Amino acid sequence: LPLNAIQARCTTRHSGAACYDRFQQWGLQYGSSFKTLQALHLNGTEALAHLALPPALSADLPHYGLHPSLLDGALQSCIGLIGHLDNHAAPYLPFALEEILLHAPLTEQCYAHVTAAGETRADAGLLKFNIVITDTTGQPLVTLREFAIRQAAVAPADASVVQAFIPTWQAAPADAPPSGP
Repeated sequence: LPLNAIQARCTTRHSGAACYDRFQQWGLQYGSSFKTLQALHLNGTEALAHLALPPALSADLPHYGLHPSLLDGALQSCIGLIGHLDNHAAPYLPFALEEILLHAPLTEQCYAHVTAAGETRADAGLLKFNIVITDTTGQPLVTLREFAIRQAAVAPADASVVQAFIPTWQAAPADAPPSGP
């Protein structure tokens, strides 16, 4: 892919920190291992994200064809085309993927090129994207076709409704039959 040409078309730039601030406002807390998005360049129809594997994970890279941190960073880069970087809409979460093609293992530094794909139903809260992850020269490493995300339903907080469950351990004799459904 012609990375320089894509970046020239994508004149709006957000730092990785600004993207993670937006994720945090949505209630999505990413740990340091999953903060791979360094910069996001976008226009109305495409986005180009610079991804970098955190140095603490470099030794793990040879063990993966698709390093989970870099793959997640590529999925995070869809934020540029959602159009919600500057507003307070509910977050979008991964929903489905039509196809993934591994051309070569991911590299420590890579780029994710995101474009809209297929039938997108923004009115239904469903958006689809094609993502091509490349090395720093633009050579494709991974292609994700029709990655779908759905807008999360945000229910109003109600103190009378259980919002979380707390697991508790109940000791039972080893020969006792299992209880429950």
